Amino acid sequence: MKKAAKTGDGIALVELGSMYLKGGQNIEKAVHCYRVAAEKGDAVGQSELGLMYEEGKGIERDERKAFEYFRLAADQGLGYALCRLGHAYAKGTAGFDRNISRAIEYYEAATKKGSVDAPFLLGVMYASGIDIQEDLSKTERYWIEAGKRGHPGALFNLGYMYSIGKGVPRDLDQAEAYYRSAAELGHLEALNNLGSMYSRRGQGAEAVEFYSRASQGGHATSAFNLGAMYFKGDGVPKDLRRATELYRLAALNGVKDAQFNMGHFYAEGLTVAKDSARAVVFFRLAAAQSDSQARRGMEMVMRYRTGGTQN
Repeated sequence: MKKAAKTGDGIALVELGSMYLKGGQNIEKAVHCYRVAAEKGDAVGQSELGLMYEEGKGIERDERKAFEYFRLAADQGLGYALCRLGHAYAKGTAGFDRNISRAIEYYEAATKKGSVDAPFLLGVMYASGIDIQEDLSKTERYWIEAGKRGHPGALFNLGYMYSIGKGVPRDLDQAEAYYRSAAELGHLEALNNLGSMYSRRGQGAEAVEFYSRASQGGHATSAFNLGAMYFKGDGVPKDLRRATELYRLAALNGVKDAQFNMGHFYAEGLTVAKDSARAVVFFRLAAAQSDSQARRGMEMVMRYRTGGTQN
């Protein structure tokens, strides 16, 4: 590889740069390899150097410089670079004036060049209806294309469309198929939604499996849902200690219902030792997310702590 790179072979230089970058082995050498490849006109080298400038890796961050290289790569038809320019026009970043028409042009060009993200982003634009006429038929078409290319978010969104019948006939079997495809690619929300689908069908054991996989991946809502399964003994043996552990995990990661439950547990001494101070902490967390029930619970605990009476 190094021998080929020394001859100025662009592909070899990019590969060598990627080897240096992997694991942060030598970021400066990676930048050097990408720069030499870029100067020799290699589109991937230009794109990778642009990314280094954008992220400030091994080089001073310079967003304008980054997009100069993205444009050079885009001019050679590199899908990733075309998509990045489309995103810059869509958001009005990196010195670009926001221009939805230009964004669509670049996204469509990137899609034709095999970009995975571009058709997904086109689908998002047509679904949002922001500065563009909403067109859910185009959304579905673009997300199907992105899904075929392995975009988990597109597959998840298609599943959601079919689950509620938004822009397509409601079809839970089709929704499940898309959720499963997204889940196979590691989409945690898809796993959670599969768990909820099976739970509603009364198939607790299957629901627990999906919730467990998502929870292990760090999905807080799934931890809460799994906690509820242990609390009820649905699909698993009833285990209040495990349920409390999962509720606490979800609560500390911002799940409002879990925060309320932990507040209630501490206020009443359910599954944990009664602790009004901790109850107030969890009720406050939930109340901060506009949970009126939590606010009432917190006020009740505060009255008891100060010797007041309940009205």
